[in-house]
Amino acid sequence: KILNLLDEIPNIKGINYFRLVFTTESLDEIKYILNIASKKVLGIHTESSFNGSKHTRGNYKKHLL
Repeated sequence: KILNLLDEIPNIKGINYFRLVFTTESLDEIKYILNIASKKVLGIHTESSFNGSKHTRGNYKKHLL
């Protein structure tokens, strides 16, 4: 699954930079992701970009001890 934290950008405080890593995505997928990511950072895109069947948030929302 693809790690997708784009919807969490507004909730992540103290981060000045982030990195997008592409491995097997096509050029069209990369363009789409870059477009959504830039709009998320600017607060323009408010719709969810998370697709539960294709994406994961990893351990972001899990409480780790």
